[in-house]
Amino acid sequence: MSETKKPTRIIKGILIYLAGFITAIILGAIIGLGSGNTSSNNHIQGLTIFQEQGNPINETQFQVIQVLESNLALAIGKGDSGLSIFTGITVLLMRDEGKYFYDDEVVVLSSKPNQAGTFQYEAKNGRKTVPVISVK
Repeated sequence: MSETKKPTRIIKGILIYLAGFITAIILGAIIGLGSGNTSSNNHIQGLTIFQEQGNPINETQFQVIQVLESNLALAIGKGDSGLSIFTGITVLLMRDEGKYFYDDEVVVLSSKPNQAGTFQYEAKNGRKTVPVISVK
């Protein structure tokens, strides 16, 4: 009689394992869909993209100081000091996927951009929040 119970226990164990596996897949899909974002760059911690255009930024020339991802870079604006060095506002420049930034690149925009969002990051002297500018 114990021989007939053995296959039943094995089948029951397999069914429990499969049920747990399927449940894990379903929960993973639900969590993945629930945390989905409208922008492909929103996986960057601290990055918030506005639904509508924000305030205008009064600078049109920026120098990349640090590339965070190929299409995201911290940059400093030229400012209106008349100097040839970049001493203006710090921003996060954002390009479409497949377009890349490189260190020390100078980005010149044809018109004054509008703020597309904000980016928060930790610096040596504390937490910083800078505007995000979308570059075409």
